[in-house]
Amino acid sequence: MADEVELLCYNKGCGKKFLEKDNFDGACVYHPGNPVFHDALKGWSCCPKKYRDFTDFLNIQGCCKGHHNPVKPPEPEHVKESPLEKDEVIVVRAPQPRVPEERPSVMILSEGN
Repeated sequence: MADEVELLCYNKGCGKKFLEKDNFDGACVYHPGNPVFHDALKGWSCCPKKYRDFTDFLNIQGCCKGHHNPVKPPEPEHVKESPLEKDEVIVVRAPQPRVPEERPSVMILSEGN
């Protein structure tokens, strides 16, 4: 019998190593949503639980069960900013002061005038 190779699961929140023969429906517990970082809270878009501590966030149990995924997702594209051309000038202007609007005046008349 040949040695089996351990594969790494790329489902979000799983990251476990598994053997292909042990990959059945329900073997993986993962998050289908995206990580959410808002103010000091961390959590998953698919779960209501939010934590302040990063370690607690990493230990949030997945909310879905399925097969392990051995396929690594593609790396996001990194857009390189082009450097300034030689002698290129960037003009930065301060905002123009606001001109106050002329508002109509209201005249209050009392009875008997």
